[in-house]
Amino acid sequence: QLPTEEAHSQHETMRLLCRYALLSAIASCAVVSATPGKPRLTVNVRNGEFSGLECLDPSVQWSTSGNAADFDYEIGADLSISPNIDVSPSPKSVFGKISRKFGGWGLSARADVDLGAPTIDSAALDLGVDNDEIDLALRVLGSAGKTCSVDKVEVRKGLSLFGSMVDVKPRFNVGSMSGDVALSCKAGSTGVDVVASMDEQKFTVSQRVLDNNFITPSFTTKGKFALQLKRNLADNKSITTTIKPNESVSVRWTDGAWVADFDSPIEGINIENVDIKIRRKIDIY
Repeated sequence: QLPTEEAHSQHETMRLLCRYALLSAIASCAVVSATPGKPRLTVNVRNGEFSGLECLDPSVQWSTSGNAADFDYEIGADLSISPNIDVSPSPKSVFGKISRKFGGWGLSARADVDLGAPTIDSAALDLGVDNDEIDLALRVLGSAGKTCSVDKVEVRKGLSLFGSMVDVKPRFNVGSMSGDVALSCKAGSTGVDVVASMDEQKFTVSQRVLDNNFITPSFTTKGKFALQLKRNLADNKSITTTIKPNESVSVRWTDGAWVADFDSPIEGINIENVDIKIRRKIDIY
């Protein structure tokens, strides 16, 4: 039992060190960075019944960017804030990204660390190479730590066919040894997306109607069907309804910084157990 307790103690010590090191880094970067970022506060309302402020789930997202040694960089963090004023902010995750142009090619690398994971011994990696001149991009997702691994690889190539832009994106999942191809085409007010794998094919058509409203049906070769209706309103407001017969219905209402999601399973014409989530983003100056 002792090794387990010792490992747990080391993990908590590491988490505590990361927490205060992160808060110190944020304070320092906000002063010396060429373009200091503005913290953004997001307040979610938890599901369930609560007697006080525990119903609130606030968090702060912060990032800053600049240039050093011909590399563009960006670092950031996601902090969890307890409604209890006696509890200081606790970091949930941190990230760092660097990028640079070499001729017509752009290279980028991003690392994300989940500080809420049971063990903090690896980082999620997102590596990218792109060339705007030939409309080509390569992306590799993986992890690095005690061991390094490649999880997913995808390539995107843009083509011009018959006056329309077509994106071709073959993707391969190394873990499951499976792949698919995503095709996207847009002509005027109509967009078509196709995702095809060995097991299933999905077809989605998006049609703009009445200025800036959209109707988007989709279906798969396994018989699944969904219909999305998006109504854009004035002053940056919108209502999006997604219906999946005999599965679920969801409604997203956006009003500027306010976002509310309503989700419910459906069976026939009966709608029960509505799940409601409300959040707001606030820029802190």
